[in-house]
Amino acid sequence: MHSNIIGRKSVMTAEVVAKLEQAFSLGCSDEEACFFAGINKASLYRYQEKNKTFCNRKEALKKRMVLLARAVVEKALFEGDKATARWYLEKYCKEDFQNNQVKDDKRKTIQIKVLTEDGKSISLDEYQKNLSEFNSK
Repeated sequence: MHSNIIGRKSVMTAEVVAKLEQAFSLGCSDEEACFFAGINKASLYRYQEKNKTFCNRKEALKKRMVLLARAVVEKALFEGDKATARWYLEKYCKEDFQNNQVKDDKRKTIQIKVLTEDGKSISLDEYQKNLSEFNSK
């Protein structure tokens, strides 16, 4: 007896799905993941229509790299990395911290000063310059 299968075999094999998941876990776009898996985007979208759980997994996998990057930033901050701290404040506290300046409650710009061990007040830039010179010795 002959089988009456119409159409061709699906390109979405377990190997292709695994390659897609690997690419998505690296933060790849749909286009990049399809290229890596050797399929076209239409095949991916047809598969997603039939497999809603895959679609949800894809979105979760795409967030993996962001979570890893956040963990690296957190580790650097806990280790006292001043450059990362400065970057973080400039990026996420834009209104309060820009170019060594913060704004007080009345939104007036004030210059950040550092109090040295001998009681002198110096700018943050000068402090960082002195620190760099000290660390390079």
